[in-house]
Amino acid sequence: MTTGPLLAVRGLGVSFAGRPVVRDVSFTAGRGEVLAIVGESGSGKTVTALSLLGLLPGNAEVTGSALLDGTDLFTVSPARRRAIRGKDVAMVFQEPMSALNPVFTCGYQVREALRTARFARARTLELLELAGLSDPARIARSYPHELSGGQLQRVVIAMAIANDPALLIADEPTTALDVTVQAEVLGLLRDLKARIGMSLLLITHDMGVVADLADRVVVMRDGRIVEQNDVTTLFAAPSAGYTRELLGAVAAAPPSKKPTPQAAPVVRLIGATATYRGRFRSPPVRAVDDVSLEVGAGEVLGLVGESGSGKSTLAALITGLLSPAAGRVELLGTDLATLSRPALRAARRRIGVVFQDPASTLNPRNTVGAGVAEPIELHRVLSGPALTARVCELLEAVELPAAFRSRYPHELSGGQRQRVALARALALDPELLIADEPTSALDVSVQAKILALFHRLQDERGFAAVFISHDLSVIQRVADRVAVMLHGRVVELGPAADVLTAPAHSYTKRLLAAAPVADPAEQRRRRAAWTALRA
Repeated sequence: MTTGPLLAVRGLGVSFAGRPVVRDVSFTAGRGEVLAIVGESGSGKTVTALSLLGLLPGNAEVTGSALLDGTDLFTVSPARRRAIRGKDVAMVFQEPMSALNPVFTCGYQVREALRTARFARARTLELLELAGLSDPARIARSYPHELSGGQLQRVVIAMAIANDPALLIADEPTTALDVTVQAEVLGLLRDLKARIGMSLLLITHDMGVVADLADRVVVMRDGRIVEQNDVTTLFAAPSAGYTRELLGAVAAAPPSKKPTPQAAPVVRLIGATATYRGRFRSPPVRAVDDVSLEVGAGEVLGLVGESGSGKSTLAALITGLLSPAAGRVELLGTDLATLSRPALRAARRRIGVVFQDPASTLNPRNTVGAGVAEPIELHRVLSGPALTARVCELLEAVELPAAFRSRYPHELSGGQRQRVALARALALDPELLIADEPTSALDVSVQAKILALFHRLQDERGFAAVFISHDLSVIQRVADRVAVMLHGRVVELGPAADVLTAPAHSYTKRLLAAAPVADPAEQRRRRAAWTALRA
């Protein structure tokens, strides 16, 4: 056991096939400290973390040193590194569903992480309970697909802390989680750090998460460190221009919104109810329960709520992909339930959809141009040179070069793929756009650009929009009105400025208190308010 920092990284460099991606990175992590590494995608955050565990691919060349309690992680033998991995250093990966094996129960996978077989079952249940799961026996019997995102993240955390590691690396541990689940996971990490006495290396692009959890911050860009400081100083007086850009992207003021036109609504739901068949003869589940609301022409309705609140099911009702069990859904004054299949297909031309993950939205075997052209071809609107010209026009409208039409989705960044998805959704000039979590997995700076693009296109083209998000700061920037959903019902509906600054419903208050903000002092106040509201 040595004195000084638990982890000391000096002159770290990582190259892939001779191409450097991390350059001369040096930092320390103190004992019991939370060190956050922040930056955009491609900045080298995750590569830096994976190098510590020896998890980089075979073509990676690593230079420099990384001393963990005096042991250089880069020079130890493979056997010694395997002994260190999981015992002294553990990692929580970004996407829990891909980190867990779908064919084994969660309990089996936690037991597999244990270094000893003695009392393995009892220790597994203890770890699941320690990770904040209230029914550890049921969770242990469950397969990953049977659990929510927040529950899966807790299972992954239970696996990571199984052997009481001195250092826990958490790579984007709250990405795409609801604000309340995110607050619970952050609280869990804070509590585990105090109870186990471990250090935490937090990798994130969410500056609100940094403000909530971190003691010190390392800012990376293009594989280099541009700034590192304690969290209070960094937020109050950032020295690097890039850090100021990151904080500015978070704190950017919402764009001025034009008055909503007083016209016939594009969409109207009247007592709409949607049910799903229950499992094993259990009663049907009401995913949407007696919802009545409308979206006016040119209006952006923000739809917020936790996973399972009914947001995406409501979107499925609006698009006609799901028929209501009761009530009525009208698109431009026409009840969708009365339309024949050809008429419903024609009605769907008037709706565009942007999904959460552009990587899975776009066919990887088709070029970008083919992906954008597909809805135009399906509805037989254009062909030949006119279709090519339309694709080029759409790509340029979303601020991408027309030459991108010959590229494939894997050749684009996440932000570029989301622009392509937006171009595809606008291909038929829809009167209504449904955007389902379109920015949840994007870096803050890329997110800001996509939101600015959305606002410009909506202003120019005048389409109405239903914007679904768990990020209240995003909703604040784009929405005219906000509908808050809980257990399939709309519990609060009103102008965005009213709902997001002076909420009337207790659930909305909990959502607002749970949302992290990029201000350490304000975040401490919110954390206290969140704890009080949960009590």
